Amino acid sequence: MNDRQRFEDLWNDFLEGEQSPEGVTVLQQMLQDPDRLSQATDQYQLHRLLGLQGQGLNENEDDFVAATMDLLPADPEQFVTEVEATVSKLQVRNVIGRNKGNDSFHRLRIGISTFVLTAAASLLLSCWLYYGWRSTTPEIELVEFRGEILLTGDGGKVVEGLAIGHRFLGGTVESVSPDSYCKLRFDDKTTVTISGRTLLTLSQNGQKIVRLRRGNLSADVAPQPIDHPMLVFTEAAELKVLGTEFNVEATTGATSLVVNEGLVRLKRLTDGKQIEVPARQSVIASLEDESGLSPIRREAPVTAWQSDLNQDAVIGKWVSRHWMLGAKLKKAVANGQMTKSAAVNAYKTAASFDDATGSVWAMPSPVGSLIVLSPRRSLKQPVLLNANTWVKVCGRTFSKSPMKIGLSVGLPDGGFEGKYSTQTPGSEMAAGEDFEIELPIDRFRDAKNPSSAPTGKELIDWWCIAESSSAKYEITRVEITDRKEKAKP
Repeated sequence: MNDRQRFEDLWNDFLEGEQSPEGVTVLQQMLQDPDRLSQATDQYQLHRLLGLQGQGLNENEDDFVAATMDLLPADPEQFVTEVEATVSKLQVRNVIGRNKGNDSFHRLRIGISTFVLTAAASLLLSCWLYYGWRSTTPEIELVEFRGEILLTGDGGKVVEGLAIGHRFLGGTVESVSPDSYCKLRFDDKTTVTISGRTLLTLSQNGQKIVRLRRGNLSADVAPQPIDHPMLVFTEAAELKVLGTEFNVEATTGATSLVVNEGLVRLKRLTDGKQIEVPARQSVIASLEDESGLSPIRREAPVTAWQSDLNQDAVIGKWVSRHWMLGAKLKKAVANGQMTKSAAVNAYKTAASFDDATGSVWAMPSPVGSLIVLSPRRSLKQPVLLNANTWVKVCGRTFSKSPMKIGLSVGLPDGGFEGKYSTQTPGSEMAAGEDFEIELPIDRFRDAKNPSSAPTGKELIDWWCIAESSSAKYEITRVEITDRKEKAKP
């Protein structure tokens, strides 16, 4: 039998409570070898020795374990020194306090007690090293969120009762509704923020890798190793980031990138073409358009916007005026209200109508009936909100469900800032009739900070939620206007 096997046998006998005093003496001698001590610690954890021996520990030994646990966050060298000192003191106290009765029994008791304390110290030191290593293992922390956020973390486990401060190694995060968002922070202070209906998968194992499956992402990236840049994947593009601040919107077949600081390298996945996008510039990579891929300089902000519903709809069904007319004529023919030839003539007469006109109809979802519009899709300039901003909303509703109208906003120099909204009672809506709502900017408030307003921020998107997912309504126009205060007499 070799020494290693002999040690394992002696040690396992001790764990099972079957070790003789002579065996304990041999084990103590063998534990002078650091390799043996490490081996004992491994076996100690497997056999849960602390749980087995806890019932027999006296008050001094309980005090030792508690005191040692208190030392875990300390410096490793200081930890070892203080543990050794504590063990020495307890050995002396054990000997002094047990000088009565059978000498052989007390020699066994003292030997086992000393061994347990030594093994406990080695285990706790192992725990310190383990948790110290865990603390340096890259993790991702949830630092802020609002609304409904779903997290599928390590091993595909869905996290229940999500709270600020939750840490995980990687997983999938989903922001469910237009008024929800969350901010995540890596250990190197890199932050990513998702907002609206966004689905994101992220991890870091020597390199940050993020996959934006849909929605909006804002990132502030700390300097990364040149050979391990942060990678952001979308359906249409791959981004390489060494340290910068940028915004990305991923939709079906297209990716929009806006760089606020630094430099981002973008590769279009359809043809592999790559470009570098510098600060204050933007670019769109599309699966359908393989023409030029050139950055566009970010324009100066404007203070007015009128929606182009056909292009701006992020969530909602665009229906053109032509389509609606055709549907009405078909219904009239089916009901016998007009002949087929008359309907065809009416449709031909309307052929001169601008097909860009129409409306966006709300889409049902678990959080309500939704419409989301983004000015970034049709307007090159950012839209700046100020104290004189008014929001005008026109449409038609077919129910009296309360509606929440909101704005997602960002900082003028880039990055996500927050969500602001106002409630419109259903009682103000007449079912089946047109409505027109005009709202001053100070009606929009942040639920977490009611005293704040979105003035001085840039508009990311406009959204509307009806509380009932079956609520039927359409939006025909959304406008942002800048109304200067009337000159005082």
